Amino acid sequence: MNKNILHRSNLKKLIREEVARYIVECGCKEKSYDVPVFPYEDDAVVMDSPIVKQHLHDRMTNASSAKCPGSYLKVSDEMAADPDRLVMLLNPVMDELGAECPESTAQAIYDIISMIQNY
Repeated sequence: MNKNILHRSNLKKLIREEVARYIVECGCKEKSYDVPVFPYEDDAVVMDSPIVKQHLHDRMTNASSAKCPGSYLKVSDEMAADPDRLVMLLNPVMDELGAECPESTAQAIYDIISMIQNY
């Protein structure tokens, strides 16, 4: 048997590793992020939102459990300040796949990215 033949299991492993490399290698290892201040502290309308109030309450706890806290804070701050923007970002994925629920779409994306990172 030729040891140089690429078996199906080896090919699957190679593909998983390549896909995971592009998703996992986010660049946070090379950068140090200072904890950003919530960028909308001077916006009374944003600060009055119940979503923003909950976000600010949980902000640092959630960020500390994220793989890249700096990236987490940048995205979560913007999405909490403008939740409609999040749905706008998910709509193309939902339309393409025939999904109807933004929360389930986001959960599926999170689950698959988490699985890929474990390979």
